Amino acid sequence: MQLKVLTISLVFLLFSNHVFGWAEHPLLVQPILEKLDYWETVDSVEIKSLVSFIEANAGKLYTFLEEHEKWASENLCNYRYRPHELRLDTFLRGEELRTGFLMAIRVNPNSKLPLYLHLLPGDSVPIEQNLSALEVSVFDNLKRERNTRYRKLFEGALAHPLDVLVSANDEPDYGLDIGLFEDNGTPYGEIYGFGNQPFGNPNLPYSSQAPFHMSFYHEPGLVYRFMPGLNNSLLESRLFLFRALSLFSFSQGEDYWGWRFLGWSMHYATDLTMPYHSTALPGFSTLQMIMTQLNAWRGNEGGMKDIIQLVSNRHTVLEAYQWLELKSAHERGLSDHDFLQAFSEEVEVPDFTLDFARKTASRAAYLNAQNLDKALRMAMPELLVDDPGIEVRFKSELREVDRLALQHAGAAKIEYLNREIADRFRDASAVVLSLFYSVIDGVDPFEIMDK
Repeated sequence: MQLKVLTISLVFLLFSNHVFGWAEHPLLVQPILEKLDYWETVDSVEIKSLVSFIEANAGKLYTFLEEHEKWASENLCNYRYRPHELRLDTFLRGEELRTGFLMAIRVNPNSKLPLYLHLLPGDSVPIEQNLSALEVSVFDNLKRERNTRYRKLFEGALAHPLDVLVSANDEPDYGLDIGLFEDNGTPYGEIYGFGNQPFGNPNLPYSSQAPFHMSFYHEPGLVYRFMPGLNNSLLESRLFLFRALSLFSFSQGEDYWGWRFLGWSMHYATDLTMPYHSTALPGFSTLQMIMTQLNAWRGNEGGMKDIIQLVSNRHTVLEAYQWLELKSAHERGLSDHDFLQAFSEEVEVPDFTLDFARKTASRAAYLNAQNLDKALRMAMPELLVDDPGIEVRFKSELREVDRLALQHAGAAKIEYLNREIADRFRDASAVVLSLFYSVIDGVDPFEIMDK
């Protein structure tokens, strides 16, 4: 019993502090998709509120969601069955119907989901069309920290499909997956059927989304034996649900929501290409993990806590650095920056299959996690990546980590780090394009190749 409690406590610690993947997904997805000739063939789409979309399609949505529940139960590993009482009630109207739909797809019913566009660095917006971060996200500081700006849209107006798709890519980080487990202390988490949170700290709001945004499909069997919760990710169910909802929307002529749901699905797919989301403890071998865990069972928990803090700090630093570099490249039009170059290159696009998440989207991130971790440690000041005694989220140096890294390590080591990140961005391009083509081809959402 003591061993089990200790294992669970360490799994709770893991991924408790930082559970977001690539920072600001639109900065990645825009340069991947804007190069496609496809956009020359499509018209602007009519903007429609979620309530209007559901009211116009309630009966067919009910049938679709029941079919998807059956398909997911039969085809997705570790799928958690949706309780029957959460099926969509088509007799509801207005905000009650909106809440009913959000509960039927088991996301946070308090999600904001306004009509908006996520602006890229350098974009401008009239004051009267400005939308605050608090009107977009359930988190009061998530996007204000990065000065992300939003443009308010209005029902019945028109928007370009690419703008809708790119904007929606960030939305799953705005609270869709917060508080959904039985031990998260929310009324909806108690009835959603997801059970207790398998990893991350259930008492921290940010952390409660971790099992939907991280997946550890490639760890050795011994790791799952010591930390069994790591094998219970729910990311795959999100990726397939929102892809299917996108296809459903397009089939009903609801193109605005077709693009928006596709953007949601892409978010989870690109999370898989982030090494710190596809590898439990980058920078540490399986033997190190096991020996540290054994020492923890003997009463010395400090070693494991130090490892977890170091991984969390490095994850945070990588995301901050990647965001600062991408933001600067967008603002200054640096098309020759390693990151934007990676997005612009031709890549081999894999087929979208049932094992897309497990064997395709996440594999390169896992295999190259150690290399990226090494490059990060070489490029960054030791204070930020090698000191388990600090919580790096609260260090002011994080806001200028790109400049500090250049001063600390020099151009050669920064180039090495940039190459490693750029390689992962090439993977992201392949993943995004695979998912994109699988939807615009207009196939049945439940006809997916086995392999």
